[in-house]
Amino acid sequence: PRSSELSSQFGRCRCSSPAMAEIHVCHAGTCRARGAEAVLAEIEELVSEVGGRCKVRQSGCLGYCNEAPNAIILERGARRLDPNNVFTRIRTLDASAKVVERATGKRPPLEGAGTSERLASLRAARARQHAISVSKWNTALHGLAEQAAVKPALRSELSTLLRKAGFPEGVRADRAGQAMPSAIANYSQWSLESVTPVTRHSALFAFSSSDLKRGTPHPRGRGRMAEPVTWHTTLLAEVGPNAEGPLPW
Repeated sequence: PRSSELSSQFGRCRCSSPAMAEIHVCHAGTCRARGAEAVLAEIEELVSEVGGRCKVRQSGCLGYCNEAPNAIILERGARRLDPNNVFTRIRTLDASAKVVERATGKRPPLEGAGTSERLASLRAARARQHAISVSKWNTALHGLAEQAAVKPALRSELSTLLRKAGFPEGVRADRAGQAMPSAIANYSQWSLESVTPVTRHSALFAFSSSDLKRGTPHPRGRGRMAEPVTWHTTLLAEVGPNAEGPLPW
C-alpha cells in the first residue's frame, strides 16, 4: 500500500491519550531483517530525550519494503496520511532523529554526553538479537569481539555465540587453514552427492543428510499449521573473509 491505501488503513485512527501523534515503525519481515527493532528502540529513546507526548508503536507492512526499515507518523485527527509523514531507509541515528523531530516538533540532542554512543550500542544490540533469533551467527557476531574488548559484560555473550557457531576457541584473525566446524547450532550437516549440469551457468546439486532435524517449518503462519507443507533450508558455504561478520562462511 502507498499513501492512499494507508489512509484507509490508518485514517480512522484516533489517539485516546493526550499524545499529538503516533509513530508506527514497520515490523514486517523485510524491515525486521534490516533492523526495525533497533529503529523502534532508538526512536523511543529519542522521544523520551525531548519529552515529547508521542506514542511509538510497531506496525504491520507499510508497503515500502524496498526502502526498509521505514515508519509513518499518524497525526491526531488526520483523515489522510501526509506523504511528508512517511520515512524510509531509517538506517542511521540522524534518520531516526528526523522522524522524532517531525512527530514532536523538537530536535533530539544527538551531541549530548554519551547519547550517540549509547544509542549506537542499543541499535547494535537489537540487530544482534534479531540475528540470534534467526540463527544467523555470523551476523550476530559482527563487531561483537571489538565491543567485548571494551565492555567485559559482553564477553559471556561472545563466548556463547562462538560456541553456537562452532568455534568455541574463537576465530583466528587470518582464518587461513581453519576448518569448517563439524557442528553448528540449528544447522545440519549435508553431503554433496552429485552435480548435474543444466546450462552453461546453472546446475542441479543433490545433497543428502541423515539428520532427522534437517528441515525447519517455514515461519509463516505463526505456527498455526499442524503439519507445515512448506519448508526452507539455509546452506552455509565457506567463502573466507566477508563483510557479514568474522566467520569464514
